[in-house]
Amino acid sequence: RQFAAARVVVGRGAEHGRLGLSQLKDVLNLPVLPRRIEAYDISNMQGASAVGSMVVFEDGVPKPSEYRRFKIRTVSGQDDYAMMREVLRRRFVRLGRGAPAGSRGRANWSVVPSLVVVDGGRGQLNAAISAREESTPHKVPIVSLAKKEELVFVEGKPSPVQLPDDSPVLHLLQAVRDEAHRFAVSYHRNVRDSSALSSVLDEVAGIGPRRRRALLVAFASLAELRAASINELRQRAGVPETVARALKRHLDSAAS
Repeated sequence: RQFAAARVVVGRGAEHGRLGLSQLKDVLNLPVLPRRIEAYDISNMQGASAVGSMVVFEDGVPKPSEYRRFKIRTVSGQDDYAMMREVLRRRFVRLGRGAPAGSRGRANWSVVPSLVVVDGGRGQLNAAISAREESTPHKVPIVSLAKKEELVFVEGKPSPVQLPDDSPVLHLLQAVRDEAHRFAVSYHRNVRDSSALSSVLDEVAGIGPRRRRALLVAFASLAELRAASINELRQRAGVPETVARALKRHLDSAAS
């Protein structure tokens, strides 16, 4: 199920996928066949636990080993445009440098994508273009794809492009956009759950930094922690019975 949406581009056959790449080049007037496409999305809840995602498609197929996640560092409050600008700036500044990709793997971000797709409309497109202009001399082509209307916003074109529902180009862009959205939402939920769990642990007497770390390692979410028995709290996190009982009482009272 993980890549079900993404595989729509190849689900209709390899020939359909290749046709999508070829037509995408023509429709967007790209300088080269878009063999490497990167897509970006932002996920947050009223500005909280804000994250960004980057997914990569090569030859129309998702390449999960190249996916990257971003915690928003510089934006406070609900400003999706500024968040998109931050994420793309952090990506584009590495182009051509061979800079390490960060905590995940040994890959680097020096590869220049053939096309960047952002989830959203004209505002997200402008934010991405602004990030590119500030961060790199590479004129990477950028488009955005808005949900519901499924309109393609293209740099330099005053009006969005409306593609037919059966267009291989639309199927490809939707697959890339939807995969970026899925990956961003998944990461946002993890960050949000971790934050909620940390807040609960901070409220319980007897849980210091060491026990807090042990509980965070043992339980992935607040829901999992609430479902645990006193024995499970003791065995999985190594906390004494008095602390396990205090934590359980706190969780039960908060849920009532």
